[in-house]
Amino acid sequence: MKSSKKGVSFIGSLTLMLTLILFHSFFMDNISIRQLSMTFVYIIIALATDTYKGVFDLVERVWNINDNGDSPDEKFALIKSFLAINVTRWDKYNNLYDQIVEGKEGAGALKRYLMRIPKGVISLKQFIWILAYIVYSVFTPDLILVVSPAIDFLIDLGGLSFFLFTGSNVIGLREFMIDIFESVKTVDGKTVKQSLQLLESQIIYGSRQYGFLKNKINLKQEEK
Repeated sequence: MKSSKKGVSFIGSLTLMLTLILFHSFFMDNISIRQLSMTFVYIIIALATDTYKGVFDLVERVWNINDNGDSPDEKFALIKSFLAINVTRWDKYNNLYDQIVEGKEGAGALKRYLMRIPKGVISLKQFIWILAYIVYSVFTPDLILVVSPAIDFLIDLGGLSFFLFTGSNVIGLREFMIDIFESVKTVDGKTVKQSLQLLESQIIYGSRQYGFLKNKINLKQEEK
């Protein structure tokens, strides 16, 4: 789940696509329409796929708030406010938060997918693949050995597989975030202290599953 902090934003991606369009108009023999289209497909998929950059920091911050010396009511209100502000970074989790905590209807799947694009970021690994594909496309006509359509097809298929894999869901993370949100719903039939204890237990469980907060969790267990 760990990811690089470097990436290309939506504006940077638009700049890259416009540059490719201008390049293609001046050097039509160096990159085909198919290769140009595939490059755009890679960029759009990279922007639209889920990223988990910051989830580690979010969970750690929630843990720290819950572990400080404030009163239960203050901690509960602060955690709920913090989550409400920060989950807007991920359209999927923002939608989950609205449905679970705020009781709002979520947007359709297609709308949610499209809304990820302007908020999306191309990761470093994805950008390296796109750049390598552009270099390959530009220099293909100048290669001494002619690249067969079969090789081109395999490269395109491999690229799509790579982007689908790097943008795939981390197994169980959605359910973990649902449990976190369920813990901070408006208190109904239980005390704030019970809600905070439930939240702590969910974070401990999620930490064991995904490997974050290991040092803090172990220290907490030793203290007990």
